[in-house]
Formats: sequence, structure tokens, C-alpha cells
Amino acid sequence: MLTPKVEYIDERDAVPRPPVKKLIWNGTEFVPLNLYRMPSPTVSSLAWLRETYGPSGQYVAGCYWEQTRAGYTLMDDKVYMFYTMKWGAK
Repeated sequence: MLTPKVEYIDERDAVPRPPVKKLIWNGTEFVPLNLYRMPSPTVSSLAWLRETYGPSGQYVAGCYWEQTRAGYTLMDDKVYMFYTMKWGAK
């Protein structure tokens, strides 16, 4: 008789989180953005984010990213696309 084998998956890898809608101040008005949640970046990818898109939490040249106290990084569409191209969706 065969016994069923139970396989466990990590849901963080299987199902990506949906984007979060947030209003960001761009200096003159609030801009609605979809922000994607990523786990905390490595030191090199964090340095790349600061160098490429400016400091965390500032809307610069149409791009926005921020690092939360919980250790996650929130990115808008443009930053998320280039981040995943360069560093992968890890």
C-alpha cells in the first residue's frame, strides 16, 4: 500500500505578494503608486538602489523606493523592474 507523501512549499516563493497602493508626495502633489514588497536587500543591492535612485523614501525623477523598519523594501514599478532584472526576484 502506498502512503501519500506530503510536500511543503514556502508560500513566499510560490505566490508573489500583490502590489500595495500608496500616495507619495512628489514635492507639489500626492502621486498614487503601486509599490512591490521585496525581502531585505543585500548590502551591494542596497548600495545600488541608493546610487541609482537616490535615498530611501524620496520621490526622485519619477522613481520611488523605501526601506521599512520591518526589513522589507518597497519599490515602484520602474525600480522593481530594473531591480529584478539586475538582482533577480529573491
